[in-house]
Amino acid sequence: MGRKNETIVEDIKADILLSILKKVNPPIGAKHIPCMKFVKNIPPRLEGLAKKALYELIDEGFILMRPSHKGYEKCSLNHKRIKDS
Repeated sequence: MGRKNETIVEDIKADILLSILKKVNPPIGAKHIPCMKFVKNIPPRLEGLAKKALYELIDEGFILMRPSHKGYEKCSLNHKRIKDS
């Protein structure tokens, strides 16, 4: 069961990065959007794994997170790591 979830998380991480990069104006560098918009296109049944994948991408440095004055986190793609993905 554990190995299957790891595979799903890796697939979700790829889906998150691809969906954000395909946007007309992707949030790169100083442009931020709410972090939950990064997992917007993931099916609701995989929401827990999608959040885990998002936080792994933040830990790996592909996504940058900063707090917002409105109480929720905002995220953007790390322009230095886009070439790696």
